[in-house]
Amino acid sequence: MKAAIATIIVVSCIVASIQSTLADSVYSKQPMKVGIIGVAKWGIINDNPITGIMREQSNAIFRMANIYATHSYARYPRLVKQLERGSIDCAILTRPAKPQETHLMISHLYNVEIIALGRKGSAINTYQDFHNKKQIKTVGFPNGGKYLFPELYLDLKVKKQIIPSQQQGPLMLVKGRIDSFVGMKYSLLYGIHRDKLLNKTNYPGYRVQQLEVWLQCSKKSKLAAKNIDRLKLAAQRVESMRAFSTIIDKWMSFLFINQEI
Repeated sequence: MKAAIATIIVVSCIVASIQSTLADSVYSKQPMKVGIIGVAKWGIINDNPITGIMREQSNAIFRMANIYATHSYARYPRLVKQLERGSIDCAILTRPAKPQETHLMISHLYNVEIIALGRKGSAINTYQDFHNKKQIKTVGFPNGGKYLFPELYLDLKVKKQIIPSQQQGPLMLVKGRIDSFVGMKYSLLYGIHRDKLLNKTNYPGYRVQQLEVWLQCSKKSKLAAKNIDRLKLAAQRVESMRAFSTIIDKWMSFLFINQEI
């Protein structure tokens, strides 16, 4: 416990130091609109302001670039559409499976792990286990989550059910509404922790893939086109300071504090 608390204190100090350093930057006068994904702990809105992992990561990048940024909040499918239309300038999102003619891929920031969770006692070791009707009749996906596991999502032999959010997936699983659920590892951990479900799931489940997270901007954004080099350099500098992983550790620190989930 002492080691865990010490780790959290160190992480918090690093984040505070980074943010203090960046706060001294002088912003440009033209604000850029940045979209934040609506998935707790990645993007959270309680009235205002928007908070969360990606909100702080965006803040670090744009402050490092000396560019003033405003933030909006939306689900993944809507953010993609907003980038396509140019109604937002940039967003931090997973890399599209297919090249997007409407997106400027600015910089690779880090990877996120995708897993398929089952109830405790269930074994998902290979893809073929999803075809075992005795064990898995229905697989849950979060709304807009086709990109998390495209092969399974498009598999006509597997019955799918859409769940409103990734955090609700583990609870729906334990209640027997679905037999497996696909989502981002940290998002599922948040739901498991919140609803005290660790001993009722087969976490860490079946590892699906690693998705690359990128700073992406709209090709219709004149501000993005003007600031590509500044944003790329800023993202690389923030990554070299380990700020992205530090911010993730800060927001996921509850995993170190409370082991009895």
